[in-house]
Amino acid sequence: CSVAVTAMTVQGGILFRPEGGPEAVLTTAWEAGKLGVGTFQPSWENLFSKEPVFWVFAVSGLLHFGRAYITEPNMVQRYLIARTDREAQRGVLAGLFSCVPIWILFAFIGSSLWAYYQLTGGTLPPEVLAKPDNILPYFIVTQLPPGVIGLILAAILAAANSSVSSDLNSMATVVTQDFFIRARPSSTDRTRLLVGRSVVFLGGFLCVLTALLLISSRVKALVELIITLGMIFGGGILGLFALGYLTRRATRRGAYLGMCCCLVFILWAVLTGPLQLDFGGWNFTMHPVMIGVISHPLLFITGYLASLLFGGERPPLDGLTAWSRGKASGELAKQ
Repeated sequence: CSVAVTAMTVQGGILFRPEGGPEAVLTTAWEAGKLGVGTFQPSWENLFSKEPVFWVFAVSGLLHFGRAYITEPNMVQRYLIARTDREAQRGVLAGLFSCVPIWILFAFIGSSLWAYYQLTGGTLPPEVLAKPDNILPYFIVTQLPPGVIGLILAAILAAANSSVSSDLNSMATVVTQDFFIRARPSSTDRTRLLVGRSVVFLGGFLCVLTALLLISSRVKALVELIITLGMIFGGGILGLFALGYLTRRATRRGAYLGMCCCLVFILWAVLTGPLQLDFGGWNFTMHPVMIGVISHPLLFITGYLASLLFGGERPPLDGLTAWSRGKASGELAKQ
């Protein structure tokens, strides 16, 4: 809520400050093509285009946020504290449907901000123009009243704290429960609490260090960079979950082989794509977000085929797959 209120406050300042008001801002942005979402033409060539392509961003966005809502521990922990499954489903739907207008509002702010400086004739310092991410903070500091600036900063800090704290706590839970306790099952609760707090401290330090590196680096757009990195580092995870949930013939050995194939693909694509190493013509030339798009079905297909070809252990799957969940739920209801 704080992020949405902040965005609407900034948007109001952008729309109503120039001469001509919202009509002039929207007209200027529309005539310059700043309100578009890229080409809608679905073609093989568009996958290699450097220009915005709607379908690439749509598919990558669905996979990115789908992976976050399905696999990330901080989201799963929110589902677990819901009183019923229905309440958890409502929470997912509420988050899903609220993301769309919020992201549209953020994109609209960027387009309107471009039109604002076109109408007002304002000049931006070179250090601000060096990074597009600097323009919005510069507008807030120079064009909005001090009291409003304070409220916006407070809202941003509150939103950032609520998001980062849940991530750090979930990471500490995973490290403590899934790694430390299994390695040291006889450890005391005090020791486990100390380990969890240490993980939170170390994770927070790494977050601050990463933020400083991103501030100092020369990137075009921070949001695009974050989504691209999320697609790369989270590549294949959604395919792994789908392999376990949508099939009953997947094996542990097949999953491991699928993960190996996926990791090899991601390593090759990153080295020859974003890092621009020459592999003698065998380079990944698609948009970097396509690394994440391809990795999920690649892991699913290779893992499934490897399970059929090489066999391996199949753990008990009652109530854990899409094909047995309904049966297990019915048995539990009878009990």
